Amino acid sequence: MTRVVEILVPLLNEGTHVSRPVKAEWLGGDRYRVLGDAPPNEEWAFGSGTIVIARKEKGVVHAVEEEGGDEEFWAEHDPHGDRFGTPIRKWGCPAMLAVGVLGVYALYRLLISIGFAAQISV
Repeated sequence: MTRVVEILVPLLNEGTHVSRPVKAEWLGGDRYRVLGDAPPNEEWAFGSGTIVIARKEKGVVHAVEEEGGDEEFWAEHDPHGDRFGTPIRKWGCPAMLAVGVLGVYALYRLLISIGFAAQISV
């Protein structure tokens, strides 16, 4: 299911900072795909189909930069579609905790095996 929202896209060659509300497909996080085409008398900073990074300021979402990278590359290398964010958020913290606990336990067992732990125990 796609979620279409409205974001502000900067206009070029206007003599001042001007933005136009434009329909965009939310891709997750701060990523959006610009939909629709610019009217003939306007030049948008980001054209139709461009994936942009947007920031929310004062309740309004502004497109601030074009996302870098090749979409075909990311489609092949990022099955979750969010630049590797989901696996890290989902498994990163518990995995690091488990590795840390196992590391401390392994160090403790090593110290016991060489007799050092007996010297430091109370």
